[in-house]
Amino acid sequence: MQIDIKKLVKFSSLFLALSMIFMACSSSGSVDDAVKSVTGEWKIKEIYSAYGQQVNLGLSIDFDTTEVVTDGTFNFNSNGIASYYYNRLDTLYAAGELDWSLTKESQDCGFTPCDLYLLSLDTRTYECQFGDETSDAHIDATEIRLISETRQMGPYRQIIFFLEKN
Repeated sequence: MQIDIKKLVKFSSLFLALSMIFMACSSSGSVDDAVKSVTGEWKIKEIYSAYGQQVNLGLSIDFDTTEVVTDGTFNFNSNGIASYYYNRLDTLYAAGELDWSLTKESQDCGFTPCDLYLLSLDTRTYECQFGDETSDAHIDATEIRLISETRQMGPYRQIIFFLEKN
């Protein structure tokens, strides 16, 4: 049996091209699925806080800690109103009647694009990571992480809320 190399190369190239087009065009879901997941009450399990300096060659962390939270929640209702309360670093934070929204952006994740969810809560924006961060993790999520991080040179602050759906 003789294999025609030219036909094999053409077929392989066509298969690769169609695979790449399919991956680029396939959506991992609408933002509506993610909004449905976020809507509801979330128990804060842990809060990670880090402070330091952002310099040209990276970060210099002066202080970081992870606190286990025994009493704290975020509540996102379907009308776009949110509230929260929690203690972080011996300070009580609480707010109600805040506007919230969730948007989805595409970002480069190596060879393929991936979704980046951004949760706007009043004047702050958090990166919202769903569960195990697989392509369908935003559907019926039971765990999320809300990440707030400075990205410019100078003082650095990162806060990560680890949340579990009630």
